[in-house]
Amino acid sequence: MPKPLLLLLVVVVLAMAGQVRSQQSRQLTKADERIIKRQAMNLINNSLLKSYNQILTSTSDERKQIVANLLIPGQEARVFLNEDVIIENDFATQTYQNLPQSDRDTPVEKYFSDLAANFGLRDNGDEPNPGKNVTFPRVTTSKIQRVSPKDSLFIKVYFTINYEGIAKNYAFKEQQRVAELQVEQAKKSWRVFIKSIRFFDESQEKDYSKNVTIASSNKEERELNYDSPEVLNAVTKMVSRNPLLKAFAIDEMWGLLKDEDSEKKVLFQPIFCEIGNFSEEGLAAVCKEGLWGYIDRQGKVVVGIKYDAAKAFKNGKAKVQLGMDFLTIDPTGKVLK
Repeated sequence: MPKPLLLLLVVVVLAMAGQVRSQQSRQLTKADERIIKRQAMNLINNSLLKSYNQILTSTSDERKQIVANLLIPGQEARVFLNEDVIIENDFATQTYQNLPQSDRDTPVEKYFSDLAANFGLRDNGDEPNPGKNVTFPRVTTSKIQRVSPKDSLFIKVYFTINYEGIAKNYAFKEQQRVAELQVEQAKKSWRVFIKSIRFFDESQEKDYSKNVTIASSNKEERELNYDSPEVLNAVTKMVSRNPLLKAFAIDEMWGLLKDEDSEKKVLFQPIFCEIGNFSEEGLAAVCKEGLWGYIDRQGKVVVGIKYDAAKAFKNGKAKVQLGMDFLTIDPTGKVLK
């Protein structure tokens, strides 16, 4: 090998090694933890869920492009780490539990091809499924983990799949699933990608969270005030006109502040993954650690944060999802018939 090429190769290898060491040795903060968990929830609850529903309504050619976008590095829609990712097979026979693991695992492209063949609108023979969507009723995350100091960070996301459509041969298995996500540093933030999706087996679960230290800093521990530099420089959005309330984002988490001339103060520290607009009932839907509830304009939680999904109130009612149940509640949280 020519010396200039050899030297270039050495430089590249050393740079990559330095980058890996930097990521491995960097001490995570609580802000990092919040961002990573938020990214993991979004990847499953938004990106992966959207992909399921797109694939169920696509043609064969459209499906190939969708799957390619989920796999190719550099694509904004990328969800999976690479083309070697496996998903445990939904479409095995009734002797599924007796199959060897190699027969239960299938590559991403084949998995989604089988999904469309069995459940899709256009590839499902005489049994189309118009208006039938996939939902993930409950999504939760593990702690951030690392097998050893030399290994990459990862986080697990637990979810179930609900689909009320008609299947040609099989039904979605109701067993809980676990997606293992690799955590990668992206400039000053983080990104996560799916390494595998399997059916949850408690006997196979191991907790490596003790190998990851989450550091605290005085900045993160102190309460932020209206005139704190972080709040003054934060991205804001108006969520109420009277009184004037604004949601503000720090480290991809949202807080709530009152911005009236007569009173300016922080009502909520940045603890929510989302804050909606306040309705005429004076309530706004908020998301915390993947679950939803409602707060009032005084900054109090008035309907417990326990729902898997929650829509804005209208005419004294709001639609919420709790597990597999879709409910309608009043502003006190009472279920209406």
